[in-house]
Amino acid sequence: MSDPVQVADDLWKRLITHQPAVAAALALQLRDLPDDWPQRLLSITRPHAALELPATPGMPMEIQPYDTSDWESCLACAEFRQLCRYHEGFATGYEDWTGH
Repeated sequence: MSDPVQVADDLWKRLITHQPAVAAALALQLRDLPDDWPQRLLSITRPHAALELPATPGMPMEIQPYDTSDWESCLACAEFRQLCRYHEGFATGYEDWTGH
């Protein structure tokens, strides 16, 4: 598993760069979490225990912005090690449209 602290840091930096309004909304939501948020949201009592929780299998993080012009240079595809959701949808639509 990747280091969740590093992944969160990378995600936050990219979110601020590419979606500043979403970053601001997320910060406001986090600020308003109750003190017992780990128990309420994750059913654990210690916040740091959440760092050990496993990810959902088959659902990798796609934290890079999509490069809609070229799947070969799309960082989300590279991170996913296959087509990202954008390019998978594009490929499916293209196949449906062209018949192959």
